[in-house]
Amino acid sequence: MLKKLKTGLICLIIGEIISWIVSFVTLPSFIHGFLLGLSVGLKLISIIFIFIIIINYPKESKQ
Repeated sequence: MLKKLKTGLICLIIGEIISWIVSFVTLPSFIHGFLLGLSVGLKLISIIFIFIIIINYPKESKQ
């Protein structure tokens, strides 16, 4: 479970770093949009992944 939680947190951090880069660096329109979508997607996936881990935690601890 801890490995899955680390993976979710790493994805969240990478998404935040990409978002930070996009806001401070001047890029062409396509690359700007692509990186923004990538960062939002990573954040969304990692948050859902972390919620699933937290929901399943009591079930894993009972076994």
